[in-house]
Amino acid sequence: MVLTCLTGFCGFWGLYGFVTWANALMIKGHDIDAGTAGLVVAIFAITAVVVKPLVGWITDRFFGGARKTPSLVIFAVFALTLVWFGSLSSPTAFIWIAPLLGGAAYGWTALLVALIPRLVPASVTGSVAGIANAIWQLGSVLVPLAVGAVFSATGSFNAAFLTLAAGPALAILMMLPVRDRAEDRKQATSAESDEKVPESV
Repeated sequence: MVLTCLTGFCGFWGLYGFVTWANALMIKGHDIDAGTAGLVVAIFAITAVVVKPLVGWITDRFFGGARKTPSLVIFAVFALTLVWFGSLSSPTAFIWIAPLLGGAAYGWTALLVALIPRLVPASVTGSVAGIANAIWQLGSVLVPLAVGAVFSATGSFNAAFLTLAAGPALAILMMLPVRDRAEDRKQATSAESDEKVPESV
């Protein structure tokens, strides 16, 4: 549960760090006009409307309800896309990558929310969910300060986005030891199937 809380903290670091700073960084770092920068952030945010329910449906349909493995994949895409975004300079490129970045930034949230009830007894699910969300929100509180300090010190657009990418990259490390009961059950079922001896005809 503690690791899941830290995972969410790292995820929110990248998510709300982008929402808070992307507009200013594009304008100051690459002289992108305010309208285009706003469009990029809007496209990034709009993807959440589609991505969250879609990710939930895909994991239920094709991953047997597993949350850990899809989360790891999404965090990896999120970190790599933030690094990629930081290397861009063209307004057109920012617009094209915004949906992919937005999908990765928001996709993990539905999975971690669904994972929490599997980690604790039903009697404390509400309390733990509240604690987890509070810890996750700390990421959104601290990341603007960190990114601002890095950009002020370096003046580097790329360095600022590497700072953002550190969040989802660390989330992968935090998530690795977490046990997902749905994946455990799936592995156990698979092992039992392999052990069965076919009946002779």
